[in-house]
Amino acid sequence: MADIRNIWHVSEYAEFIGGIEQNLFSLASSLKKKGYKQLLLCSNEHGEDEKFLNAFCGCFKTGVGESLDGALKHGIPDVIVVQRPFGKRLLKSLRKIAPVVRVVHDHDLVCPRSHKYFPLTKKICKKPVGISCYRHGCIVGRGNFLGLGFNSVNRRLEDINEHKLLDKIIINSNYMKEELVLNGFDPNMIDVLAPLPASLDIAPKKYPKKSKRVLFVGQIIRGKGPDLLLNAMSKVKSDFELVYIGQGNYMAELEKQVANCGFADKVHLLGNLAHDEVVEQYSQANIVVVPSRWAEPFGMVGIEAMAAARPVVAFRVGGINDWLWHGVNGLAARNGETGLLSSHIEWLLGKPDIAEGLGLSGRKIFEKNYKYSDYILNFERLLSSI
Repeated sequence: MADIRNIWHVSEYAEFIGGIEQNLFSLASSLKKKGYKQLLLCSNEHGEDEKFLNAFCGCFKTGVGESLDGALKHGIPDVIVVQRPFGKRLLKSLRKIAPVVRVVHDHDLVCPRSHKYFPLTKKICKKPVGISCYRHGCIVGRGNFLGLGFNSVNRRLEDINEHKLLDKIIINSNYMKEELVLNGFDPNMIDVLAPLPASLDIAPKKYPKKSKRVLFVGQIIRGKGPDLLLNAMSKVKSDFELVYIGQGNYMAELEKQVANCGFADKVHLLGNLAHDEVVEQYSQANIVVVPSRWAEPFGMVGIEAMAAARPVVAFRVGGINDWLWHGVNGLAARNGETGLLSSHIEWLLGKPDIAEGLGLSGRKIFEKNYKYSDYILNFERLLSSI
C-alpha cells in the first residue's frame, strides 16, 4: 500500500454547481481533517466560491491546452483524482505527472447524448458507443442551428481510449461498471464505490401513519420521469398528496400537465429547497418515488429515503438495482410501467404498518452499506492501492 498524502483534485468548477461538486467538497473536507494536502485544479472559465475552496489547501486555475507548470509549484502529487475533466488534452498531461484516478458519476463518458436512452423510442440504450449511436439518432443534439447540434461519436471514442490508460476508475454502481466493460474497459481497473455526501446521515423521525404523502425529489427534467409519476398518480383511487421538490427545464411542461390532470389541488410543486427543508419533507413523506425513465447511474434520492427510514417505489433501472430490494426496503416496477408503479403506491398508502416496516428495513441497509465514514475509509484504501 502506498502512503498517499498529497492529492490533486480535478474538477471543472470551483463552486457548488450540482451533486458532483457537493460530493467533492464533502470528500475534500473530510480528507483535509485527516491531514491530506489537497490542491484543486479547475477551469479558468468559471467563477469560484470561497466556502468551496476552504476544503483545499490551494487552487490552480487553468485553461484548455495550457501548461500545468504553475500547479507543480504546489508540489508533486502522489495521486490525481479527476471528478470532472475539462479540455481535450488534460488527462494526457496529468498522466505525465502522477497516477490518475477518474471518478465517473454519469453516462457522459460512454454516451454522445449523456442520457443513455434513445431519443425516439425512449428505451434505455444497452449498446456500446459506435454504429448504434447513428442508427438511433443519438448524434442529434441541441445547438445553434434551428436549435439543433451534433453529438460527436468520435469524441466519445477518443475519451474512452484515453480513459483506458488511467490507473483506476471509481464508478458508483455495478450497472455503471457493466456499462464501461461493455465499452471495452478492463474490469480489473474499475472499483465500485457510491459517492456519498456528508449531509446524507439523516436522523429518521416517526412514520406519519395518518397522512398519505408521496414525495419526488430531484431535477425536474424528462429523464427523471416527473410526468411518469403524475401519470401513475392519475390511476390511484385512494386519497393522496403529491409533492415535487426540484427545478429543471421540464418544469413549465410539468406545470401544464398538473393544471390539466384533474387533481391539481393534490399536487404541490415546491421548487428547490434548502437541505434542512428537504430533510423535513422526507420526514413528512409516506413514500418516496423514483420514477426515472433513464438508467440512473446510482440514484442518491433512494439512499436519502432509506436514511430517513421511508420506503421507496421506483422503476428498476440502472444503479437503482444496487440498493432497491423489492419487498425489503420498497417496491420495484419494470421500466415505464406506470400502472404497476401506481398499484405499488396505492397498496403502500393503504398499508401504513407495512410501509413503515419497509422504511425501517431500508434504514438498516443504509446503516450497513452507506455510512459516510465508511465511504471515506474505502476511498482512502482505493487511493493507497494504486
